[in-house]
Formats: sequence, C-alpha cells, structure tokens
Amino acid sequence: MKRWRGSRRWQVILVLGLIASSIVTYQLHAYADSYPWLEDMTLDVKIETDTTIYEWEYENPNSFEYEEGSLIKRGEKAKDSFEHLLQVFDLTQSQITDDMVSELSKEFKQIRRISARRVDGDHCLQTWVWNHKGNEE
Repeated sequence: MKRWRGSRRWQVILVLGLIASSIVTYQLHAYADSYPWLEDMTLDVKIETDTTIYEWEYENPNSFEYEEGSLIKRGEKAKDSFEHLLQVFDLTQSQITDDMVSELSKEFKQIRRISARRVDGDHCLQTWVWNHKGNEE
C-alpha cells in the first residue's frame, strides 16, 4: 500500500473541507428559506384586543419573546408562538389584509389594532398597521 505524499494529503483534506462547507451552507439556506424572517435584524408584532395585548419580539440571531398580558415567554416557546403567528401574518404583503385579520380573529377575539415593525438585514424599516374601523363587525 502506497503512503500518501504531503501535497496529495492536503488536496484530499481541502476537497473534504469544501464538501462539508457546501453541506452546511445548503442546510442553512434551506432553513432560512423556510423561515426567511430569521434573516431580519428585528421583528415586533403587536395585537391589541379589547382585553389583552399580545406582543412578539425577535432580535437576530436568536432572541425570542412573547407577551400575553403580564405572561412572558422566552426561547423556544416564544419562537414556536412566533412561527405560528407568521403562518397567518404574511410579511411579503405591503399591508395587513382583511384575510389576515379574519384569520387572526379566530384566535384573538375583538381585535382593536395590529401593528408590526421589521428591520431587515439591510437595516431598512418596514411597518404595518391595522386599526379596527369603529362598530363594523
């Protein structure tokens, strides 16, 4: 059996390193594609009802907080709640749509106001605001 010469060994190590790097990069991109909001610098969403204020806060890279009245959750529980909310709240829309409000109203009764604030990876601020229009039901 031949022994590997010095330069051949380094070539193999380099190729293996590139393969491993490609796999990790692919996995990170796949995760970011499923949750593109994780690339944002900050994201805050607030839903105000007649009785309770609900608030979700995210700070890149991994700070999650969820408040329901005086109850505060952090970490994975807050992240899970955020991901659940963002299945309805579509950050690709330029405004909060009636469909979003209707869907959120199934879980949050008597919504008075919805607001969101996002600072993306380029430090650009985007805001959304929806206010209840009086006595319309």
